[in-house]
Amino acid sequence: MAWVIVIKVYEIDPLHDPRWVPFLEKHRLASVFHSQEWLSALQRTYQYRVGALTTSFSGEALTNAMVFCRVRSWLTGPRLVSVPFSDHCAPLFETQEQVDSLLGHLKQQCDRGTEQYLEIRSAAGGAGGMASSASFCLHRIDLRPELSELFDALHASCARRKIARAGGKV
Repeated sequence: MAWVIVIKVYEIDPLHDPRWVPFLEKHRLASVFHSQEWLSALQRTYQYRVGALTTSFSGEALTNAMVFCRVRSWLTGPRLVSVPFSDHCAPLFETQEQVDSLLGHLKQQCDRGTEQYLEIRSAAGGAGGMASSASFCLHRIDLRPELSELFDALHASCARRKIARAGGKV
């Protein structure tokens, strides 16, 4: 006999849920693209409906979430995008089972015809049985070190010399 564990998925409004900001402040993968300010700008500018899926029950602290916008376009049809006009917006989760549950819930919406497709912009690539349709480069730089340390880490001829020639001071 095989046991099947069902994880309940809840949809929340990250613009109004008081748990959202404290959750982002603690999560190591959170970025500016998860912020209420970014999501609010997308909603105000493009009228996208913003939402997030989580396995955290209402009233308990958020431990995971996948933020997305419902995009309605005459060209591409209805779709879920995590998150439009962002370089990346990774699902914020603790375990692979959680992200698989969240993706499975979204995939069911696509299968029912509620949405035509899902677009997850994550540096992690495909997950939950979904394939990557395209790949891109994501460049990251840790800006916490001192300016001189950052400058010294740059390539001598490609970057440091050009900065010096342009009159940049470090």
